[in-house]
Amino acid sequence: KTSDLSIAFILYTSGTTGPKKGVILSHANLLAATRNINKFMQIGPWAIESLPMRLSHSFGFARLRCVFDVGGTVILENGFLRPERILFNMKLHKANAISSVPAGFSILLDYYKEQFEEIGPQIKYIEIGSAFMRQLHKEILMKLCPNARICMHYGLTEGSRSTFIDFHSEKDKLHTVGKPSPNVEIRIMGENGEKLGSNQTGEILVKGQMVTKGYLNKPDMTNKYLKNGWLQTGDIGMIDDEGYVNLLGRKEEIINIGGLKVAPGEIEEILLKYAGISEAVVVGVQSSDDISSEMIKAFIVTDNELSIKDLEKFCLENME
Repeated sequence: KTSDLSIAFILYTSGTTGPKKGVILSHANLLAATRNINKFMQIGPWAIESLPMRLSHSFGFARLRCVFDVGGTVILENGFLRPERILFNMKLHKANAISSVPAGFSILLDYYKEQFEEIGPQIKYIEIGSAFMRQLHKEILMKLCPNARICMHYGLTEGSRSTFIDFHSEKDKLHTVGKPSPNVEIRIMGENGEKLGSNQTGEILVKGQMVTKGYLNKPDMTNKYLKNGWLQTGDIGMIDDEGYVNLLGRKEEIINIGGLKVAPGEIEEILLKYAGISEAVVVGVQSSDDISSEMIKAFIVTDNELSIKDLEKFCLENME
């Protein structure tokens, strides 16, 4: 049983799927995460950051701690209910930073691009995380914010900011989630618990001082996912020869086509490149001709009527 004296914060999360659970974070966890993030992002007391995220979630709370840790300034916003207000306040207070989940940036880049472009050159850093971001939006953001250190992270509430990538300096690796953050170790585990080598696909394990001490009142879950300081994330990925982590998706989301493991995110990214598709979600459904295999099913939002025949041709030409 974890002593109450060691608990600084309890954040509730369901991960991507599953039941809600309380993640126990100690003062040491919070401080380690804060220092790891700032070591990578290199911010200072000059920071004036627009923060339109909930402070009750790991991402928003960490951004608040990071800026306060260096003596900077935070502009608190009520989410993206009024994007024009966020941009107005950034101009008014001479903000030189903004952090958000990809959905927030998609609003700014798709509907407020001209206004955002006006303040883009004054931005010194950006942090993005918590979800998949379209390649197109990454490229637009780099163009509009040429002077910014644009950092995207991968992590969980249980293991804040496990990896980082800097868009401008690592632009050839934007299909990955970067390398392990400062003071963080990552390994890939096989189905039998063995450590896998480069370019081998398995479950992502994370180790560091920022990793949770356990789940509130859930000892069985704590023992299952936390072993010898290593956190089993439930995410599937691999590490390439250069040390970059490729995130394929959640264990439960991976589509099994006759033994071939397919990541829905990879298919979605390709579909979004097709003219006329504005949104796409891919899932696995049971194959009609093989009880042990799955098929890919895509739900798409279109700007206009599409030719399914042309779309199938595009998929055949652009997917394995």
